Parts: sequence; C-alpha cells; structure tokens
Amino acid sequence: MKHRPLIPVTWVLCLMATTLGFGGLSQAQNAPSPSDNMKPFSVTDQTGFKDGRVRGEVVRLDGNTVVIKTKEGKEVRLHQDDTTKVVGAIKQGELVEADADEKQHILAMKQFTQNDANKTNAGKK
Repeated sequence: MKHRPLIPVTWVLCLMATTLGFGGLSQAQNAPSPSDNMKPFSVTDQTGFKDGRVRGEVVRLDGNTVVIKTKEGKEVRLHQDDTTKVVGAIKQGELVEADADEKQHILAMKQFTQNDANKTNAGKK
C-alpha cells in the first residue's frame, strides 16, 4: 500500500528529467562551436581589409619614419624601430604592406606585389 503514492512522484520526476534533457539539447544545436569563436579573418578575405593595415608605395624613408602613399592618394606616416619585423629590404618606390598599431608604430612590414593584390581582391568592388 505504501508503493502507490510513489508512482505519481516517479512519473513527475521522469517527465521533468525528460523535459530538461531535451531542452538542453535544443540549445546546444544553436550554440557556435568553440572553433567558430576562434576563427580569425581569412588571409584571402575578399575585401583585403584589416584594421591597422596600410598598403601602398613607399614615398620617403626619413630615419625611423616611413611615408606610404595609398592608392587613394593619402600619405601615411608610420614609425619603425628595432621591434618592427621587416621582411626583405624596403626601399623608396616599392609597394609595401605594413601592419601598424593605434599609435602608428609599424609592427610588421613586407613587400606587397600587384600579384598579392590580385589574390586578395583588395580595392575591388
């Protein structure tokens, strides 16, 4: 006789566990995977945009200052020092790509060819 009151309680507990279990599964389907949250911009992104990236022709090299003229005609003055990573020998008249921080300090700089621009579709609409 004591077993009868336990049967409804057991059914209620089973129903609650089932509801909570399926509710958690439906939310898991909508959550992004950990790798989705960690994906950086692709190297071959269609816009070629990256915050702090400057591409253009080296107009002047004034000591530690590099003046780059972008394709829009704007001259950008950037500062380099011993911490700047430079790939190759950068000279006046060459096309370069420079990654700079918010203080206009060059973090890395390398030659940028027209072939590189074609790969990234930089500047195309």
